[in-house]
Amino acid sequence: MVDFILVAKGLEPKKVSDEYLEKIFGSDLSNPKSFANTESDPRFAEIAASFNFDSKGNVARLPMMGAQKRDQFLATQKNYLQQSLEQQQGDTNPGVRLALYFQRMAGHITSAYDILADKALSEVFRTTFDLPDQMAAMQIDQQAKIVGKYLNLKDLSDPTKVAKLLNRFSAMYDAKNASQTYSPALDLFQGSSSGISGISESTFLAMAKVRARPW
Repeated sequence: MVDFILVAKGLEPKKVSDEYLEKIFGSDLSNPKSFANTESDPRFAEIAASFNFDSKGNVARLPMMGAQKRDQFLATQKNYLQQSLEQQQGDTNPGVRLALYFQRMAGHITSAYDILADKALSEVFRTTFDLPDQMAAMQIDQQAKIVGKYLNLKDLSDPTKVAKLLNRFSAMYDAKNASQTYSPALDLFQGSSSGISGISESTFLAMAKVRARPW
């Protein structure tokens, strides 16, 4: 269960000790100076907040909900499947992993700097619009202007427009890398008018099982 939760947040279970997690779950999240809130990686505080733990690390159970509310449980499950899919598909086609990552992060992008600060997001942007990698050597403000010229950030909140963007990225990535390797995950971005939001948890799970690793 611990591994499942950590992977769902993009964390490596082997690098997180039980003692560390005890401090995280025992933190008082209402106190900005608590252990979880002062850690550099905010994902641990997010994990603690997603469960009904009190400041002593005990489960404050809610009727018919257990340790998590239903929506929190489904979010954890979906994140795990998304992370697993990204990793598994990335083993054979890095382009697919980049596309899946961009799709997951798109709704959180609020400025050009969010893209520029993330190596993977920047690569998707440059590849999609056929911009040279040397762009990364430019001053950050100049790069931001280029992002604004090519991309309407408001479109990233529209799953259909994100799907079209990633459809273009997939084509440009394959052309740039002369990839001859077919991956079924590319079908998620090509020839679809319904958008990426149409991918259900069951689809993620089915694809993850193709190369499922032992627990």
